[in-house]
Amino acid sequence: MVAKGDDDKPTQVPELILESKEDIKRFIEAMRMKEIRSAVREQMDDAHSNFEVENAHEILKDQRCKILFKLP
Repeated sequence: MVAKGDDDKPTQVPELILESKEDIKRFIEAMRMKEIRSAVREQMDDAHSNFEVENAHEILKDQRCKILFKLP
């Protein structure tokens, strides 16, 4: 995201001012949550791109589902 000024052009955002221990704690927590979300997003993207239907019987063997589609 880009901050825009009154002239609708990109502008620099002022620094965040942390005035208390609680502010610092919350900011660091937010940074960590951002890292976690990014890692989960990467894992989800990887899971989607590496999905192999051919291994479905093995992957789903302990799940309550029935495959009616004939797999090789």
